[in-house]
Amino acid sequence: MSDINYQSYANVDGIVVENLVLSPPNQGAGFDDLFKNSHVTNSVFDGVTVNGGKQAENAMDCNNGTAGNTYRRLKLTPGVECAVLLKDGFCKNTIDDLEITAHGGDSDIYIGDFSDQGGAKCTSNTFNNVRMTDGSAVRVSWTFFRAEKPRFTNSKISYQYLLSAVRTIYVEAKYLFPKLIP
Repeated sequence: MSDINYQSYANVDGIVVENLVLSPPNQGAGFDDLFKNSHVTNSVFDGVTVNGGKQAENAMDCNNGTAGNTYRRLKLTPGVECAVLLKDGFCKNTIDDLEITAHGGDSDIYIGDFSDQGGAKCTSNTFNNVRMTDGSAVRVSWTFFRAEKPRFTNSKISYQYLLSAVRTIYVEAKYLFPKLIP
């Protein structure tokens, strides 16, 4: 089953996207992800605002070898799952100046989830000035075998160790038994 995404960038290299405002109808109801990157490389996304809140999954979802990109001046409204989901080889990217407008789901940022496109590890990413609009801590989880523990500078972060352990077990079981585990 394929996701229904509002704005997708796939299989592109070296693009520059500036001052992109995504405001889907009905706050994103009927969509899975609102801002999707799949195999996007060496690109710059500067000034991206995602207004949603009712999407089934995430404000921003990046996967499938998305690498070498700069994401700057982001303002994201999470969906049911989280604001940011990074998986399947999201490597050597910089996220600088990210504001998340509200808490969504169990985590605000989740790195290393299952991907039906592959299970490459997420490594060497830089996170700076990541924050919640209300000043609370950004909740961060990751899977231990599919992502490095993310490191943040100039950010108020709460690492979710227990949830990360549970997600690690679930994701690894799903890779071993993809037809048995939803």
